[in-house]
Amino acid sequence: MHIAAFNVGIAIAPWVAGLVIDADLGLPAIGWVGAAFALAALASTLLDGRLTRHHQHTTQNLTAAAPDTCQAATASR
Repeated sequence: MHIAAFNVGIAIAPWVAGLVIDADLGLPAIGWVGAAFALAALASTLLDGRLTRHHQHTTQNLTAAAPDTCQAATASR
């Protein structure tokens, strides 16, 4: 997935930069496009970290609860 994401970025960024140039915004505007892509990458990285921590926390809670559930099931037999 990481390599695919890099390839998407490599393909889309120059295309968007070309659109900026065609819109007569000038070459300096390409820097703003690069900054926007960098902010989007930072935001997606932070979101990924948060979702990963949430998933790990949820998984730990389920794992901790699982032995109790198994003991209750065997005790009722």
